[in-house]
Amino acid sequence: MKRLAIAIAFFVAACLLCVGGYFILRDTNEELDSLLTESIACAQQQDIQRLEMSNTRLMEKWDRAELVFSVMLQHSHLDDFERRIRMLNFYFDQKDYEKYIEISYEAKNELEHIMESERLSLGNIF
Repeated sequence: MKRLAIAIAFFVAACLLCVGGYFILRDTNEELDSLLTESIACAQQQDIQRLEMSNTRLMEKWDRAELVFSVMLQHSHLDDFERRIRMLNFYFDQKDYEKYIEISYEAKNELEHIMESERLSLGNIF
């Protein structure tokens, strides 16, 4: 009976981790999407000061979100998104705002694809 109670406790904990992880991923996804949208708008308006602040916030958010995404999702799906996010800094430093906008749209599409195609499961947690 004791083993059954322990097994049920582990199962409940895993389920809670999946559900909690889903909400964390959804919120993080919305924040990243919002920051990408803001960066695109700043780049289109050539507002360099706001773009720099937005880009910095985006990079900081991704640095924090990367851990959550890598724990909850398949790593292979994150590679393209992470590469695009890192490319944004390069194009910002090069002052190539057209390419910055293009890569931002690609990152938004990749993020949307990740969230649509990935489903949280106990397999991802364990």
